[in-house]
Amino acid sequence: EDRKTIIFSEPNPGALVGAVLEERGKNLRFDTVIYFPIRVLKNTGETKLIDSEELIRVLSWSPPADFLANLAPDFNALIVYGQSSGDLAVILKAKNFARALASLLEWEKTIWFDWKPFLAEEDVKNIARFSWADEIIKNNDARVLKNGPPAGEGKIILGYSIFNKQYIIISTSREALATILDRLITLPPR
Repeated sequence: EDRKTIIFSEPNPGALVGAVLEERGKNLRFDTVIYFPIRVLKNTGETKLIDSEELIRVLSWSPPADFLANLAPDFNALIVYGQSSGDLAVILKAKNFARALASLLEWEKTIWFDWKPFLAEEDVKNIARFSWADEIIKNNDARVLKNGPPAGEGKIILGYSIFNKQYIIISTSREALATILDRLITLPPR
């Protein structure tokens, strides 16, 4: 529905996390999706749009090396406003589906730690009670980090899906994954 640029300075990459958290905290209309191009303010005073590799570096994420090698430079950072929260979602483009899936499965062991700034404090304290489970969301295979038994209706704090065998969607809620998948199904990227 909208687009809002986030600019952070090169010497202060933590400002990016702060800006995302501030935007997530806004109380916007349910089912609103905001796209956030992210630009870095260089020491020269110029701003430059960052690519997927720089996003991962700035956020101090530690995915498997094969995950990084398999990414295209473009990405989308989104906040999806649900009934009770604003959820961060990132869409990355993979060059190879099988490599993307394998590296995501490997990253499951530590991805929650990389996304920790965007998770609720209570969920992080109880992370040992969460486990990965398969789900079908909008007729797409997904993996979700869920509290409770795999067949239970536990709280989901993180999930991912690969749309059309090339668009990796990672989000802090099932609701956000469903919203993004619904929009991608309605208007597929070219």
